[in-house]
This record gives sequence, C-alpha cells and structure tokens, in this order.
Amino acid sequence: MCGFTVILKKELNSFSEKKFFAAASLISHRGPDDYNFYSDDHIIMDFYRLNIQDLSKKGRQPMESLSGRFVIVFNGEIYNKEALKGKINFKKLKGTSDTEILVNLFEKYQFKMMKYLEGMFSFVIFDKKTKKLFVARDRFGIKPLYYLNDKKFTIISSEIKPILKFTGQTKIDKKSAYEFFFNQRMDFNENTFFENVKSLPPASIAVLDKKNINIEKYWNIQKNNIISNKKEVNQKFQYLLNKSIKQHLLSDVDIGLFLSGGTDSTILAKYLFDNNLKFKTYTYDFKSSGKYGESVKANKIAKTLNLENTQTVIDPKYVMENFNTMIQTLESPFTSIRLFGDYKLYEICKFNKSKVILLGQGGDEIFSGYSYNTLAHNSDLKKNSNKNFNLIDQVNMTKDGQNYLFPENFNKDFKQSYSSLHKENFEIESENFLKSSQLIDINYINLPRTLKYCDRLCMKHGIEARVPYLNHKLAEFGFNLDSKYKYENNETRALLKNYANKNKIRKFLSKNKKAIADPQREWLKFELKDFLMDKINSLSFVNSDIFDQKNVKKHYEMLIKGKLNTSFNLFQIITFNEFSNIFQKSN
Repeated sequence: MCGFTVILKKELNSFSEKKFFAAASLISHRGPDDYNFYSDDHIIMDFYRLNIQDLSKKGRQPMESLSGRFVIVFNGEIYNKEALKGKINFKKLKGTSDTEILVNLFEKYQFKMMKYLEGMFSFVIFDKKTKKLFVARDRFGIKPLYYLNDKKFTIISSEIKPILKFTGQTKIDKKSAYEFFFNQRMDFNENTFFENVKSLPPASIAVLDKKNINIEKYWNIQKNNIISNKKEVNQKFQYLLNKSIKQHLLSDVDIGLFLSGGTDSTILAKYLFDNNLKFKTYTYDFKSSGKYGESVKANKIAKTLNLENTQTVIDPKYVMENFNTMIQTLESPFTSIRLFGDYKLYEICKFNKSKVILLGQGGDEIFSGYSYNTLAHNSDLKKNSNKNFNLIDQVNMTKDGQNYLFPENFNKDFKQSYSSLHKENFEIESENFLKSSQLIDINYINLPRTLKYCDRLCMKHGIEARVPYLNHKLAEFGFNLDSKYKYENNETRALLKNYANKNKIRKFLSKNKKAIADPQREWLKFELKDFLMDKINSLSFVNSDIFDQKNVKKHYEMLIKGKLNTSFNLFQIITFNEFSNIFQKSN
C-alpha cells in the first residue's frame, strides 16, 4: 500500500514542477520505505512506497510493463496475483510484486482485466503511445483516488492535500456540507468537501486524455441468488470466508489484528489461531469506560487463544491534544471519538513493526447488523400491513436507530439553499426493504465513511489495513442471500453467528450487538465540556453561514442536562467547523 500523485500536462510548461513535487510530498507518510517518480513532456508520476510484497527494488514504482509502453502507479493489494500469473507471460517477470502482474495484465486485456481482480486498489496507468491515462478503483472504494481537472492539467492523488496545496483551491463545498449533515454522506460518488476536487467512485474505471474524462462502473453487488439449501449456504460461506482470510494474509512483513471482542474480529482471531499463525492483537479502551469498553471481552479471547494482546487507553486529554491532527489526517470532519482509539493503535503498530493489520469492518453492512436493518426486515415480513419501513428515515438514524438530526441547529438560508437534496438521490432498487436498507449503508453512508477513516488513519502511520469481509465474492454471496439466512430466532447476522458456534467461539460473544461502544455522550457532557464550549463560542462559529450558533449552544446545554439521547449531530457540527477553519487557513 502506498501513495501517489500524478499530473497530466495539457500544455507544455504549464506549471512549476518544483511546486508539484512539494505538494506531492505531503503524502510521504503513505510510503515511508521508498520514493521514485517518472516524468516526460506529458506527465509526472510521483510515488511513495510502503513495502509489503517483494521488498526489493524489483517492486519499485512507477513501474513499466514488459514492453515499456505502459507505466503504472498502484496503491493496494491484488490478493489473487498468483492465479493471475497464468494469464500473462509470467516467466519474463523481473520480481514477485502484484504491481508487475497488474501492469502486464492491463497491457494484454486493458480494462477487461477488472473482472479478474480480487483485492483493494486504486491505480493510474499511462500509455506512452496514446498519452492517455487509465484509472481504476476497487469495488467498495477501500483505496481512495481523488482528482481535479483544470484547463492546463489534470492532477490525481491518493489524498486531497497535494491537490489543495498545488492548486491553492480550498473552498468548502456547501452542497457536500449539507449532504454530510442531513444525509450522512461523506466522499460518496464524485463529491468531496472541497469545490472542484472529485473522487473516482468505487467500482469505477476512467479514461483520461487532454480533453475528456470518461467514467464507467464495472461492478454491482446485486446478483441473482440460487442457493436455497441451508447446509449448502453454510458450506459456501465457510469456504468463501476462509479463502478470503487466507488471501488477506499474503505478505512479506508481520501481520496483526485489531481485536475488539466483537463477532467479526473474533472470527478472524480464531482462524489465525487454528492455522498456527504468529500474530499480535491490538485493543483500545476508554479511561473510566465502564459499560462501554471492549477490553474485558478482548482480554478473555486473547487469554483463551494464548494471544499477545496489546492494549491502550484513550482519555479526554488525548482527544483534545489530537483533535486538529485527526481532522488534518482525515481531510474532513468526523463523527465519533472512537477514531482516536484506532489512531493510537496504529501508532503502537508502527512501533511494534506490525505493518499489516486485519480489520473486521464490513461484516455489519454485508450481513445486516444494524437496528434499522432489523426494522426493514420486519417490514418485509409484514408486506400486507400499513406499517412499512420508511427507507429514507434511515438516512437520519444512527446505527442503533436513534434519530440524530436537529434541523434548528442550521442557518435558515443554508437549509433553504440545499433543501432539495434532503433525502433524495438515493438510487436504491432492490427486491425487498432489507436489501435496500443495506444498500444505503454500502453505497452511501456507513461503509464509505468507515473505509475513508480506515485508509487515512492507517496510512498516516505507514500501516496497511486489510478488510477480509469485503472480498467481493464473499460480499456478493452474503448480500444476496435470502433474508432467512441473515436473521434467525430474531438475531441479526445469523450466518456469522452460526459460523461462530461451529468454530466454538460463540461463548465469547454477546447475544445482542452493542449499539454504543464509546463514552462520547458522557465526555461531551463533562470532561470535554469546556473544550467544546470554547469552540461553539468562537468567532468563526458565531459568524458561520451554516450554523445557528444560539440553537447549537442551546442544544449542547440540553445534552449536558441529560435531555438528549445522542451527541452525533453536535459532534458533526463541531468537527465540521474546525475542519473548515483548519483547511481554509492552512493553504
């Protein structure tokens, strides 16, 4: 996993190359092990490498194809690289990296190769002959790719910071701000929080030349499901899950696991243990966390499996000290103090030289794990009743089904200007409420947000994070199953829990999924009160054309008095205002 910045020149001598390289260096943290670049009269491809596979210089990028015609920069991992060797003249390969296989696979098949790829990736391939760029992103958007199209150039990068630095454009996109507050969207489809800076959508390919950008989708998670036998379903699930975990262990460096004590990470831990693999586990908790912490369960699992478990504790002081750093790292506002736990764990992983970390993200979205998924499923069971689930209401719910949105916290002009966007443009077409509910999270809300957080936090510390539950074949299988395999005896994610039973790990797990896993609401009421009140009373907040400062302050006081059940909207607002201040001042 790495970081790249590419600029395609539309006019010769149209910009300062020194300025470009200075901007590109802002993502050097993504690849601390090596640096290289390719340039000619038409393009510069700048690359920072994190060595995971083929640690030698034979894996160095930018890398040319065997013919020399194509040059690639690639961020991610192709997990089925060995199977793909047979599709090219692998005997002529110089090294063992997946990058070399990928660029030569493209030379032979062009974008027809996308159907063969299993992995997480974003890449840019330059055709020296036609001067075109071929760009792609993995099916779920695990790996990011941003771009800005100007009259004199097109600039592409793994993060937004180089684009902002090079162009000097840092204007916040108010439309994206509205989508964030009212529809929970973050970096969805092409939109980002910055005007003119676009994101290549997940499961997309693009062809760029000096005049045009043509983007196409190459994959959709919805498939026809033909399996109806329970035994066959369980067997195929176990096969696909085990295969995916095995693929995600492909590495020439040490691998670790974030162990939360939940179903998903515990399944991963048990697989690694059963296969006699050496690995370290990492868990975070909160100071005086009481009912919210997960270290007790993680400790129990680690002790039973005889694992080396490293734990760290997050306190309010750590949140305050790293608040602005978090925003700069994410290039966006954020929604939970849990991210500080992940941030600190990646710091520890770097110190322990665990360069690859397995994560349990994706299981809830693929196998239906949230409260509103259950509401949707229950509506499917009562198709003839008038109490159908309103899918659009889900947009304004937290994961545990709480309504989080308080419109009075926003400036009237801001709300009126973008009100047509509220609860619209969710292109959901599916066979039932449950799958539609899942698609909202997979395509628009939870998964895009989670994956963005995951990429920025791990790469900030030069760590590669992997998500085995998002192997696309496993995800297709799980998502398209009949609802009866997702729900059993009123329990969510039945397939995963049956697997846990079979593998003798169910005893570690809670019967019901915990809706809240952090003390955010309590800390905002007490330990972080002065810190956040200072921000709400700041001049930038008072003069904001997005927020109604008096109502936000009133809303916060209601939270402090225990009259509100959620802090989600408040945290959105406070982090967004700080995000706006930081990025408009720093460039």
